[in-house]
Formats: sequence, C-alpha cells, structure tokens
Amino acid sequence: MNKSQNQNSKGIYFLLGSLIGLIIYLCIYGPDRLSFTNDTWIYNLGGDISQHYLGWIFYRNGDWQFPLGLTNQMTYPNSVSVIFTDSIPIMAIFFKLFRKILPDTFQYFGLYGLLCFILQGGMGSLITSKFHPSKLVCSISSFLFVFSPVMLFRMYKHTALSSHFLILIAIYLWFCLPELNWKKALLYWSSLGILCAGIHIYFLPIVGIILVAFCIRQIINKSLSFLQCIAQIFSFCCSAIITIWIEGGFYGKSDVSTNGLGLYNANLNTLYNGMSINYLLPNFEIFPGQSEGYGCLGFGILLLFIIGLILYIILHKKETKEHTTFNQSTKGLLFSTLWICIIPFALAVNPKICFNQHELLILQLPESLNNLLSIFRCSGRFIWIVVYVIIVYAVQLAVQCKKTKIIVPVLVICSILQITDLQYFYKNSNIPEREAMYESEAWDYLAEKYKKINIIGELDEATYLNFGWYMAKNHFSTTQFHIARLNSDEIQQEINVSISDLKSGNPSNDTIYIFNNTFYYNDYGLHLYELDGLYIGISEQLDFMQELDSPSIEYQFPNSMYLINGEDTADGRVLHSDGISFGPYMSLSAYQYLITVKGQGLDHLNYDAFSGEFNEKLSITPLITTENELQYILLADKDYSDIEIRFFNESSSDVIIQHIYIMPYSK
Repeated sequence: MNKSQNQNSKGIYFLLGSLIGLIIYLCIYGPDRLSFTNDTWIYNLGGDISQHYLGWIFYRNGDWQFPLGLTNQMTYPNSVSVIFTDSIPIMAIFFKLFRKILPDTFQYFGLYGLLCFILQGGMGSLITSKFHPSKLVCSISSFLFVFSPVMLFRMYKHTALSSHFLILIAIYLWFCLPELNWKKALLYWSSLGILCAGIHIYFLPIVGIILVAFCIRQIINKSLSFLQCIAQIFSFCCSAIITIWIEGGFYGKSDVSTNGLGLYNANLNTLYNGMSINYLLPNFEIFPGQSEGYGCLGFGILLLFIIGLILYIILHKKETKEHTTFNQSTKGLLFSTLWICIIPFALAVNPKICFNQHELLILQLPESLNNLLSIFRCSGRFIWIVVYVIIVYAVQLAVQCKKTKIIVPVLVICSILQITDLQYFYKNSNIPEREAMYESEAWDYLAEKYKKINIIGELDEATYLNFGWYMAKNHFSTTQFHIARLNSDEIQQEINVSISDLKSGNPSNDTIYIFNNTFYYNDYGLHLYELDGLYIGISEQLDFMQELDSPSIEYQFPNSMYLINGEDTADGRVLHSDGISFGPYMSLSAYQYLITVKGQGLDHLNYDAFSGEFNEKLSITPLITTENELQYILLADKDYSDIEIRFFNESSSDVIIQHIYIMPYSK
C-alpha cells in the first residue's frame, strides 16, 4: 500500500468511528443542545456548566484586550483570563471574533460536546485499525471508546474536561506510531500543546506524561535520538506556554495553587468502583471528594480485557522461544507502558492513599512539590491515562486472533454490556425545567438604569450562578464572579476601596451595590432594598419598593459543609456530642450586631466569633439563653472581612440549630 492509499485508509477508519460518535451523541442528548440560540438547557442544568457559559457571555460582552483572553467584566476594574472560567478558551476567543454578527444568545457548548463524541469515536476506530484491518471491527470498537465512563461523567458537567480525544491522540502517537519521523512528531506534539492549553490546562500534564512515554519508547527503539526527543518535549511546552500567554493565563496574580490536594484524589478501588453510576458493577465506599478520581472502566471493558488475556494465552501457548524474544521493540513498549501506567496512577492516588474508606498512607510531600502539585489539585483526574491505556490494550488483545467471526461477536457483546452498564448517563439526560429568577420589573428597571454591580463581601456559589445569569444577560460588569482562580488580594483591595467610598458618602451613581452577610446604612449615602433575597444599595430612592432601615439576614446552612460531628437535616443543623458548626462566614463593618438562634437544646451550646484575618475573637455579650432560643450581642470594633461564627456542643445530647438571624443592633 502506497503512502496515498495509506492516508485514505486512515481517513476511512476515522470517518467510520466519527459517524458512530455522532449517532451515539444524538441518541443520548438529541439535537436540541446543538442549537446555538438555545441556552435553556444550560440554565436548567445549572452548576458548573452555567459558570462556564456565563464566563463566555461576560468575556464576549467585554472589550478586546491583550492578551486576547482577558476580560474585566467579571472582576471589574481588574482583568482575569477566560482560562479560569473553564469556558474552553480556544472556542471563546474564536467566536468572540464574530460577536457583532452572532445572535444575542449564542452558546457553543452543545456543538463542542458533539465534537468530543465525534473525535472520540474517530480516534478509537483509528487506534483499532493498527491492530486489525476490518472496518467492521474498527467501527464496533469505537463504541467502547465513546462509551467511556470517564468521558461521559464529564460531559455537560465540566464540558472542557470531556475532551478525552486529546488523550487518545497522544496514545495514538505513542502506541501506534513507533517509527514516526521526528519532524512530523515535532509538529504533532506542538499542535497537541496548543490544543491542550486552548481547551483546559489539566490536559497539559496528562498529555505530557504520554509524551514522555513516547520519548522513552523512541529512545529505546533508537527511532529518535535523545536530543530529538528533548526537542519534542520542548516544542510541546513552548507551544503550550505561548498559547496560555495569548489567553492571558500569566496576567495578574491569580490564586494558582489552592487547597484540595489529597481531597480530590482517586481511591485505589477506582478502576472497578461503580460509585452508584455503573449499573452492572458494585459500589464501594470512598472518601468525600474522591468522585473527582472516578476512573471506572465499565463492565464491558473489564470483560473484554479478561477475554483478551484468555485469547492471548491460548494463541501464544505453543509459541517457541524464538518468537517471544525480548527484543528492542518489546523493551521500548514495555518500559514506556510501565511509565504511562505507574506514574499517573501514583499521581492520582497521592498524597492520601485510600482503599475504600481506609486511609493506608498519607505522604508528607516537600512544600515546594506540594505547591507545584496543588496547581492541579484534582489529582484524581490523572487516572484517565490508565483508563485509556487499559481500553487500548483490551481491544488489542481481543482482536489479535485476526478471526473476524470470533472478534465481532465478542466486541458486540462487550459493547452491549458497556452500554447497559452506563445507562445512568442517558437515563438522566432529560433536564427538568428550573424556575427563572431575577425577572421582576424592578430588576428590569435596574438593568436599564445601571451598568455595574459591586459585590461587597461574598455570595455563596449558588447565588453567584443564579444572579450571574441576570448580570451577564444584561451586560453588567461585576466586581466578583464565581470562577476557578481569582486574585483574592486584588479583589479584597477593591472591596476596601468601595467600603471607604461608601463611608465617605460617595457611592457610584451607575453602580448597584450587593450586600450579603454585611450591612450598610442610609448614612453611607445609599438607599437599601431587599429584592429576591439580595440586599441592594443604590444612590436613588425607588417609589415602587419599600426601603430598608436595618436589614436582617437569615443564615442558610450549606448542606453539611463547615461541620464536625453533625449533619444538616430537614429539621435543621444537628450537632452531636462534641459537634462543631462553623459559619456563618461574613464581612461586617464596624458596628454591633444582634445574633438570634432558634432551635432545640440551645442551652447546651457554647459559642464565639473569630476573625482569621486578625487572629482574634470578637467581644460577645449574652442576652438570652433558653432551650429554644439563644441571643447575644456581637461587637465589631473595626471592619472585618472574614468573621466566623462558631457553635460548640459540649454536652452528651444532640443539639438542633434551626435558624440563625443577624441584624444591626442599637439600644
């Protein structure tokens, strides 16, 4: 077969797999999500995909800056990169070029999901073609790649992270092209660096690990020299760095290293743990946060791997010693396979190594290494490499007998079982409608009159996202938004400037001030109103709304967060013996506040208020202590940005906290 015929053949295999991916996508999600002007399904889904889509809207609404990925619409007046909104930067920048001709409502997440399915199927078929020439076999095998649990788990939950075709492309280069010309390899790996950086930076270390495996194999095989392999790594890194720079990833001082390393890792049971997702596989206990390390292969893949091993043993049982010589090519594949499995698995399960709900080992990493790994705090995602290596080997082992009459039934049965095992994903593809928020006439009036929203303090994640739809759709710029990485110091400085302006009686006339867990009064030059659970301050008085004199806040418990030895129930927050409730967390201006707690067994509670910012407890004056009510005065002698109210149950019986009310207090 000449070069032209070989390229055409590859194109046919890829096309067949892509067609399978397209059909599967339409069967699971239908065509509605592909409409560019339909974002209702994103609104109804809520969660992370809302954040990613709203990040695109804010970015689209903002003026062009350089680097191209910057926008000041989410952290006004400061800028932040679209990388940190997880809005698939390469798509966001491309479509922003055409924003003037795009419809007002425009979403590309449906299209991108389809592309992921198409490329996943295409690469699966292309990889299989290296082991078996049958187009039927390659087409059926593509089902196993498309019905990858780890890919489906991410789709439309964290769409950028469903781009597992990047992993398959890297595996194809490593596993299927051992004699690749170094100049072509340089081009391929450079292109992968651009794609990874342009889609989601988590794919950079993932694909980078596979690149090193490629180099190990090439050096052992003597296909490329050491310097040529270094050139591959250098080109990959340089193309990625340049792409991130263009996207604005190096702008400012965002909180790149964050907490979470060891919380979002993988459990040792991850490859076979159904985690209440897989229908045919059992569920094993894990620690909270370890769902990020979900790496289940699926029943069909596990069965195919077992069948493949059996076929391998049968076919090679009578082979002579000459046929099983441990030659140079075998060494290259073996050592690169060990690298590509051991390293990502170790990264995925570290530094807290757990089996089920047993902590086996906690590694104490050097601070410098810990800070480096904390950039990719969701370390459980490295398990994806191992998952796809196993899938590739399972397919290779199964199709090695070359007898289509045996292979096709095996692949069909395993594909059916894989599809059956993953019915969770398509049974839950229908999205219930969610009630629209912030659509009253008052909000319409504010949208016409004002251009900026200044959030003093912080909102909870759900409020950020819900209110984010109002802000983005009405072309507001905002001082804060819920994104992956913020420059916390920069934002706090702007909050302090805003507070200073308010105290000086100089509010901005084109700004809506949003207060949550913080209080400001009329003598700050604002008229205060409560609207859909938010406290808003503006410079004008509204005739159609009741103005607030002293706003009061009822704290909502955040679903068993900030809690030790207790749980949030329908009856309230239950604290068992020695239980501790942390929160509410809030900003307070210098004043005194009345804290009122309702519940049961409250006379057994101890309480305090603490500022991590100043490392001090605040002054408290008790007023009422009964079984069902607790009331005290909290004195803030200066402005605080991080007050933490704490409750301690030091009795032997349960205590239930049902309501916490906070309001300014004056005799």
